[in-house]
Amino acid sequence: MPLIKGCSPSRRLDATESEGLVRIGGFVHPLFTDAEYLARSKFASRPWPGQALLLVMGGLLEQTGLFDELAVALVGYDKVRFVSPAFDGDVIRVEVEQIELIPGNSLDIGLFDATAFRSDGQVLVETTMRFLLRKAAGNA
Repeated sequence: MPLIKGCSPSRRLDATESEGLVRIGGFVHPLFTDAEYLARSKFASRPWPGQALLLVMGGLLEQTGLFDELAVALVGYDKVRFVSPAFDGDVIRVEVEQIELIPGNSLDIGLFDATAFRSDGQVLVETTMRFLLRKAAGNA
């Protein structure tokens, strides 16, 4: 089976979305909820919660079409590293590369390195994702 590699479309992070994800996710840290606390922090504007950025990364990966006929489900993150904060207005993209295929009886497990970048090339998030995969034609 050939390894999967690709890049997502770019997308601008939006303040309304960030506020909604903070609310829906139940984030209560004052960095995300208190303007006065944020003003005293080292940040010029409110950063996105890392978990919210992972959600957006997943959506961007789906938009690549690389997983349409192959992936059954995301079954885990083997490691996640938040390298730099993301902020409202940042334009991000995700690069993904399959690093391993673990054969199974009826389904396989694929390990993928995924990295989110800001438009200036700054790495935001690095993670290894684990997907349950359908068997490729001729690989069953």
